Amino acid sequence: MTWEKLSGWLKEQGGTITTIIVIFGALFAGARYIIRSEVADIRSDVSMLKGDTKTLDDRLEATNHKIDGLLKDALDRAFPRTVGKSDVHATLTQADNIIRFAKERNIELNPPTAPGTYYITVNAASGTAQTSYLLTLTVN
Repeated sequence: MTWEKLSGWLKEQGGTITTIIVIFGALFAGARYIIRSEVADIRSDVSMLKGDTKTLDDRLEATNHKIDGLLKDALDRAFPRTVGKSDVHATLTQADNIIRFAKERNIELNPPTAPGTYYITVNAASGTAQTSYLLTLTVN
């Protein structure tokens, strides 16, 4: 095929080819416009959902922290930590101070009814009235 034949064929069929290209271009542009206009609402919905999921993620994170804290507290109550020497020493020091206080003021210490539990009876007199107080001391 020579250049002259091709040029002649294009002159004869050029209008038809141009018309076909214009029709396909218009169909493509029209379909693109229709699809974009239909998808625009979906795009705005998707962007709104993305914002909502961010808010939900933040709320879920806060809820997870609350649940973790509650579970930690429940486990601490269910399985208390082991008592160290300093805790035992502090408790015994407090108990010793209470016993010394009772002896200094002539307060009667009743014997324990349960292991580690003591009942303290305090008699206080004011004028002609006398009042008795019953205090409970539990040593863990």
